[in-house]
Amino acid sequence: MYKKVCKKIYKLIKKYDSIVIARHVGPDPDALGSQLALKESILTTFPNKKVYAVGHPASRFKYLGDLDGIDEEIMNKSLLIVLDTPNKNRVDGLISSPAYSIKIDHHPYVEEFCNIEWIDDSSCSAAQLVLELIFNTDLKLNSSIAVSHSFPNCVKYLYRPNGFCDYYRNC
Repeated sequence: MYKKVCKKIYKLIKKYDSIVIARHVGPDPDALGSQLALKESILTTFPNKKVYAVGHPASRFKYLGDLDGIDEEIMNKSLLIVLDTPNKNRVDGLISSPAYSIKIDHHPYVEEFCNIEWIDDSSCSAAQLVLELIFNTDLKLNSSIAVSHSFPNCVKYLYRPNGFCDYYRNC
């Protein structure tokens, strides 16, 4: 079901040397966990890429991981991936003029603001869509990503010592 859009997104991730991952203001564990897990997955798959997770930190979720600061020069040459955000004015971080942009969201459609928009409001979370992206491409997901604080509790159960579950639609 997701293979075509996932392959398109993967090709863009592969193409760009610099990738910025943003999410909504007032982040929750789904937004932050998805953002940090996607960053780690991209870096695990492509260790030479520059990948930035941007936005204002949320002190109560500091345990999830650290965020990066970027300037406009970095943004101008980067692929921007916006997670868990249905409209542009809710994006947290510098997103002024990316080279190319992708939105991955599980909320109902509000507005178009990226070059590619993958919206599935039947998904339970942004984390589920990030997992779909990983499972439908050559992005890597290892045990440290799956069971770390990077993924929200609703999807942590996916990792099993002998592999990953394919069926997780009802998290």
